Amino acid sequence: MLAEIPRALFLEWVAYHELEPWGQDRADARAAIVASVTYNVNRGRGSRSRGPKDFVAYTPPRRRMGKQKVELFKKMLRDAGADAK
Repeated sequence: MLAEIPRALFLEWVAYHELEPWGQDRADARAAIVASVTYNVNRGRGSRSRGPKDFVAYTPPRRRMGKQKVELFKKMLRDAGADAK
């Protein structure tokens, strides 16, 4: 697929994934939310509550979008008819 997809389209998907991630990282985040709620409902009196971050085994490093990706994503939104400022 990567041999056939145009570079610009691939970069659009990369930019979209950085804004709205999908895949295992998102699944892990949802599981951590469920685990924290389950823990907090069942914790003992006087125990501190726990948040989702306490139940994630791996936190991927945050990436920042480069200027090229930001501009490409803004162009994609404009082409789609959205107002990208």
